[in-house]
Amino acid sequence: MEEQKIAVNLLTTNKTEFFREPEHFYFLKDHYLKILESGKLTFYFWCAACSKGQEPYTLAMVLEKLLMDSNQKWDYRILGTDINTEVLMRAGAGQYSDEEIQNSISNENLGRYFQKGTGANEGLYRVKDKLRQKIKFKVHNLLDPMETHGLYFDVVFLRNVLIYFDRETIVKVVTHIMKRMNPGALLFIGHSENLPEIDGLEYLGRAIYKKRDLESPKTSQKTSESKKTKVFVIDDSPVFRKFFQKLLETSSDLEVIGFASEPKEALEKLNTLKPDVVTLDIHMPKMTGVEFLHKYKIQDKIPVVVVSALSLNEGDSVLNALEMGAVDFIQKPLLLVKQFYRLH
Repeated sequence: MEEQKIAVNLLTTNKTEFFREPEHFYFLKDHYLKILESGKLTFYFWCAACSKGQEPYTLAMVLEKLLMDSNQKWDYRILGTDINTEVLMRAGAGQYSDEEIQNSISNENLGRYFQKGTGANEGLYRVKDKLRQKIKFKVHNLLDPMETHGLYFDVVFLRNVLIYFDRETIVKVVTHIMKRMNPGALLFIGHSENLPEIDGLEYLGRAIYKKRDLESPKTSQKTSESKKTKVFVIDDSPVFRKFFQKLLETSSDLEVIGFASEPKEALEKLNTLKPDVVTLDIHMPKMTGVEFLHKYKIQDKIPVVVVSALSLNEGDSVLNALEMGAVDFIQKPLLLVKQFYRLH
């Protein structure tokens, strides 16, 4: 049993950070400001792949701000689960290095919700009890049903984990989770992920789903068709643009709606096409992807996935793009692109 735990801890991916994919939290604030008038006293949240705890603690900071700004009396509880026992221990401890905190948390939130370490703990920050007492962490395998002893969730975060599953497993995982969601509850997934058609879920856009109310009819075929995630590709290579389009055409959930070979062209088309996701090449002759993000800040409005021939460990440019707000990174499969070029 101990050997199995060690294997799981070594194999699971635990990339995470505070306020990752922030537009989900903006949506959540707008959504809950509208439903607080319902009179519900306690809201329940589940971070279903919480890793080292940054996501549930971010959620708690957002909810605390909502509480401060609200005239209504309400409260919240957060459950954070993960299959990896080592990262859960870190999450429960709520202790983070200066590198993990830097550039992701405002000075206001840092002072309000974190204690700065001194002496032997210099360079570390610990989440204050005010947040920690609202969150419970436990081990859970997403492939198994979740037993919550009659508790149902109003919001579930299931972000940046489904990308590692095949279609059949995704359906299994989401079906398990839906059984523990209240009617009308929200489900957030990663911006670089997509769900197959699952009965009972309504797509709201921007990687956000809603569990249909019990009395709601099934959506029409038109709604089903509009569920596709609209992708806009920015890349100076015509070969890669064609390859990427052919690749995404194999998915029933993704649709390429436009291309641009350079930033100026991209800006003109983005205002018209309004995609759900933008893929951005790093190395372009007129302006690099990093310069594009820095100058125009499209990542503040549209999720941006960096696509580069470099690996994540090879170039500062990729890391810079992620630090500036790009939600994910995909390495170009150069061998497949070359084969595609020879065939076409």
